[in-house]
Amino acid sequence: MCKICALNLQDEQIAMNLKMIKFDLCYGNIASSIRDFLSFNPKLSILALNVLCNRESLDIACNICCELRRRRIGLHLSVLQNYPEPKSFESPFLDLKPPTSLFYVLTKFEASFVEDIVLFRTLLMSGTFKVLRECKFVECDALTSEVLQHISESAPTLRKIGVLSCTKPKDTDVIMFIASISARTTPHLQITWRRDRRIGSLAACYLALVHEHREMIKGKKARFFAKTFSESEEGEEIVIWERDTGKSVQIRDYNDHQKYRTLGFIIGAGPVRDDAPAA
Repeated sequence: MCKICALNLQDEQIAMNLKMIKFDLCYGNIASSIRDFLSFNPKLSILALNVLCNRESLDIACNICCELRRRRIGLHLSVLQNYPEPKSFESPFLDLKPPTSLFYVLTKFEASFVEDIVLFRTLLMSGTFKVLRECKFVECDALTSEVLQHISESAPTLRKIGVLSCTKPKDTDVIMFIASISARTTPHLQITWRRDRRIGSLAACYLALVHEHREMIKGKKARFFAKTFSESEEGEEIVIWERDTGKSVQIRDYNDHQKYRTLGFIIGAGPVRDDAPAA
């Protein structure tokens, strides 16, 4: 975390060829600094903002979207809540109105520990995401089945979504992404769905899919896989794909760090023998 001050630079004083700029939990005059960086980076394609969950930070993110759309720059927005909400909490986002340009520039969205349901409803359920490719939610009590349903129907370019240790969604909510497979423009969607297996599992979700929601996989193929990575780590995976188009949905409860395990060796000089002849 660092404090950002206005740079007070003119276009002719400096020029860069950065493709991506990231502001990671910065504070200070962020809005002015973002505009300065945009002014002397003509080739910029991605602006990444990692902000705290407060009204000022979200206003900054929303206010810069029009310029990003004009410049055809994608926005990676990460929201972190660093303290629990008190019981008498009133959301500061009740009158937040995301600009239309947000839905044309937001390419990646991540949220961690967010509890404010109003924020998610306002930010994620107000329009159709034209270029959103990746979403990730980590321990977010604000994530509900309604929010996931809107994303499944209103993010046709989505390629990856992670729902990690979120208690509100039900395991059967992943079925919504199977129902919308034909409407998506991307050929493959990967869903990482990790929850306490005492609450539910992908195996139970697969059984519900083939028995209770069989109409959703009509004309599609479905497979379930159980994986063992080590003695203490296991994983489950569901793969659904359309026979005609080849579009697919992969639902798993493990990540790539579990899938690809690496063993490394450090080889140094050989040990010195005591009986070796002296030089």
